[in-house]
Amino acid sequence: MSITSTEPSSPFNYGQILNRSLYEESLYRSTRMGIGTCVSQGFLVGAALNVFLSVFAILISSNRLVIIFLPFYFAVTMSLGIFQGLWLWVFLRFLPWRLGVLVRAILSSAGLLVFLMALQLVLLSIFPLLRLPVWLRELDIPLLVLGVAFLLCVGTVFAIIIGSTIDPWPELWNGSDRLRPPVWWASNIVGVFLRSIAICLLMESTLLLIAMVMFESPLSVLATTLLAVGHSVLCFVAAFNSFRVGILSFVALIANAPLVYLMLNLDMNASQDSCVLGCFVIAYLTLWAMFLLTRSAIVYAASKFVWAEIRYYLID
Repeated sequence: MSITSTEPSSPFNYGQILNRSLYEESLYRSTRMGIGTCVSQGFLVGAALNVFLSVFAILISSNRLVIIFLPFYFAVTMSLGIFQGLWLWVFLRFLPWRLGVLVRAILSSAGLLVFLMALQLVLLSIFPLLRLPVWLRELDIPLLVLGVAFLLCVGTVFAIIIGSTIDPWPELWNGSDRLRPPVWWASNIVGVFLRSIAICLLMESTLLLIAMVMFESPLSVLATTLLAVGHSVLCFVAAFNSFRVGILSFVALIANAPLVYLMLNLDMNASQDSCVLGCFVIAYLTLWAMFLLTRSAIVYAASKFVWAEIRYYLID
C-alpha cells in the first residue's frame, strides 16, 4: 500500500530557486552602470547646466564683464558634472542594492555639497581676500532653507539623468562610425577627448556669440566669434560622423585652417597669455593629427610592418 501526501507540491525545488537567484544576481551585475556611462551622463548634465546659467547671466546682466565669467561658469559646471558622475558611479557600482531616483537625489545633493565646499577652499587658497557667503558666515534660517532647496533641486536633476537609461557614452566613444578604423582602440580613445572638446567649443562659442549680439559688440569681434562658431560646427561634424579618412582630412583641414594661420602669426615669446594660447593650439592640432593618423589604413599598414620587423630582429 502506498502513502500519498495531500500537501500541494512546491512549483520550484531548491535547486531551481538557487539557479534563479544566481541568474538574477548575474543579470543585475551585468546591468550595473559603467564608469564611462555615468561620467558621460554627468558631462551631459553639466553642459546643460552651463548653458542655462550662462544664458541666465547674459539676460539679467547689463555689464559686459559677464563675458569674462563665461569660462568660469564652464569650468565649474563641467567639473561638477564629471565629479557627480564619478560620485554616483561609486555608489551604483559597489552598493549591492538598486538605487532609486530618491536615493540618488540625496546622494547627489551630498556630492554637490562636497563639491561646493571643495570649490570654496580652492577659491580661498587662490584669493585669500575672498569672503564666505552670508549663509556660511551667519546662521540665517531662510538662507539655509534656500541653500538646502538649491542642493536638492540640482541634485535631483543629476539623479534623474545619472543612473537612467540615457547613455551618451557610445556616441562619445564611437561617434557614428559604421566603418571600423584600422587602429580602432586608439581612434576611440583620441576620439573621446576630441568629441568632448568639440562639444565644449560649440557650446562656448555659441554662448559667446549670444553675448556679443546682446551687448552690441563691434563687427570685427562679431566676425571673429562667427569664425569660432563655424570652426566648432565643422569640428563637431567631423568628429561625430563616419567620414572616410580622405573626406575627414579635408573637413579637418578647412576647420583648422584659421588655427594654423594663428600659429604662423603668433609670437609665443610676447607674453604669458600668448604662450598659453600657443601651447593650447599646438595640443589641439596634435590631437586632430592623432585622430586622423589612427583612422588611416596606410599608417596602420606601415606601423604593422615596422612592428613586425622590430619583433623579428629584436624579440624573435
